[in-house]
Amino acid sequence: MEFHHPSGTEGQRYPGSHFTWVKMSKPSYDGLKLALIDGALSLKRSDGFSSDPNTYGQLAIESIVVNDAKYLGRGNAFSCQLNLWLNTIIGGRGTGKSTSLEFLRLALSRMEEIPESLKAEFGKYRQTSSNRHDECLLINDTKITVGFRKDGGRFRVTWSTEKNTP
Repeated sequence: MEFHHPSGTEGQRYPGSHFTWVKMSKPSYDGLKLALIDGALSLKRSDGFSSDPNTYGQLAIESIVVNDAKYLGRGNAFSCQLNLWLNTIIGGRGTGKSTSLEFLRLALSRMEEIPESLKAEFGKYRQTSSNRHDECLLINDTKITVGFRKDGGRFRVTWSTEKNTP
């Protein structure tokens, strides 16, 4: 059986054999203008680039989902979908930037990375709340799920107060 797919010999040009990769969040004139200004940082031509331009690092976090924390994910899960190439967390004081990162650290068992001088300050991120007025951010039913890619595979780690002692 023969399939009709454009192909050719080494170096031969045919439809689909060459590309220009343009990095932009959404296809638009403004995105194209910015990519052209950025130049080599945002444009890759197939004749000058031999690998796949869509390749990202060997380890990339895709998502953080929090269910039933003291102030986050109650009723509906809090889900933060991340981009494989670039992420920034922007917000005012008290909007959850540090909380999101510390929940990520907790779920991935990376608490030992906090310097000794800061461990007391970040204790509230790993303690279960005993009343409405304490600073603790976990409750008995808190569950944190982190989705990530590693070496071409997709994985998920789930941490919960039910199965772990913070």
